[in-house]
Amino acid sequence: MTHEPHGATSLERRLWLLAFGVVPLLIATTLVLMAGTERLRPDGGWGPARLLFGAACIAVVAVVWFVVGERAFDHRRTGIVCFVIVSTSLIVGMAVVPLLGITQALLFPYLWYTLDDTRRSILGSAIVCLLMAFALAAQDWPGSFLFQLLIEIVSFTISLVLGLTITRSYETSARHEHLIEQLRSTRADLAELSRVAGATAERERLSRELHDTLAQSLAGLSMLAEKSARELRRTSGLLGPGRPDVRDAIDAEAARVERITDLSRDSLAEIRAIIAESAPVTDHLATFEAALDRLVDRFRLETGIESRVVVDLGDQGLSRETEVVLLRCVQEGLANVRRHSGASAARLHVSTVAGHAVLRLEDDGRGFDPATAPTTGFGLPGLRERARTVGGSVDIVSAPGTGTRVVVRLPLEELGDEPGPSAVPPPITFHHPSTDGK
Repeated sequence: MTHEPHGATSLERRLWLLAFGVVPLLIATTLVLMAGTERLRPDGGWGPARLLFGAACIAVVAVVWFVVGERAFDHRRTGIVCFVIVSTSLIVGMAVVPLLGITQALLFPYLWYTLDDTRRSILGSAIVCLLMAFALAAQDWPGSFLFQLLIEIVSFTISLVLGLTITRSYETSARHEHLIEQLRSTRADLAELSRVAGATAERERLSRELHDTLAQSLAGLSMLAEKSARELRRTSGLLGPGRPDVRDAIDAEAARVERITDLSRDSLAEIRAIIAESAPVTDHLATFEAALDRLVDRFRLETGIESRVVVDLGDQGLSRETEVVLLRCVQEGLANVRRHSGASAARLHVSTVAGHAVLRLEDDGRGFDPATAPTTGFGLPGLRERARTVGGSVDIVSAPGTGTRVVVRLPLEELGDEPGPSAVPPPITFHHPSTDGK
């Protein structure tokens, strides 16, 4: 059981300054005044020399405190050195002027405050009590030693009870403070999760609205434009060579309608990418692997991009939150491949490596310069933000003409034994039947 005596508050610093700075100076002044009166006593009392020596001993305490006492709060070794000097001065003073025995009321609390371990404090208190018993019995050795030892045993007992009680109270207060800090952190995490959940729900609602309205309208527009272009081309062919001006006008109009067809198809592809990125990922699926296979299968059917997924988790299970974040990262990563890469193949690999869930997504597309990538929006910045919500990270390796590799690392929750480090998957090599062997 330990307690931390350092890093005192401003109130504690003022109280210790009063105890070991101001009070010792007052006691030293009192002893000096007593030394003056001792000269007038017929029996001589303690004697002026002894009183002045005691005043010097306790003045050392005040001087040491003003010189290094402030640093003792922040450096444990300095605090221990300061305590040794202070206790030595007081015990030597007690041996000459037993009146200084009253300062043990200050010495014991300071001992418990300085040492950072309860057992050390108990042992230190026992040693100090024994030394003070010898010091206080020095004037009548050995006759009064047993009596002084009994008094110090009582002092040790009182010190022990007060020290353990204060230490227990301090530890309880520290635990409460830690729990309060954890509660604040948990509330902040819950607020962030609530914000993310709200944003996700809104994105899913918008994706449904886009699918039911704009996507359907664009699909109809694309079909009508394509049909109109065919009809115009057919009409132009029926005119024959006799009306070249009319035929040229119809061909120009057909070209414009074909451009409208291309634009509507591109817009429909963008809308579908947004819908795929924002759609629910779990639905009724029972496993993470099934949800991942569904996302990749849908991506392959909609884009024609050769896609493959490998899941290598071993015996390590993923928390529900980690699974959802990984699936969302897959959605956003595939949406980026769909919209920007121009790739013909994509590969996914999910594994556990050294306490992290690692998602690797690679494509053989046109690539880009990560340094010039946009820092706002819902593409790669959205991917980074989603991983950051659970303490993860995203690394992107790409260059023009070399494809893109996105690696997402999410910390695993400590639900059991630490997972054994799986082999980090090597970069994926893409093979194209049309080019292999050339």
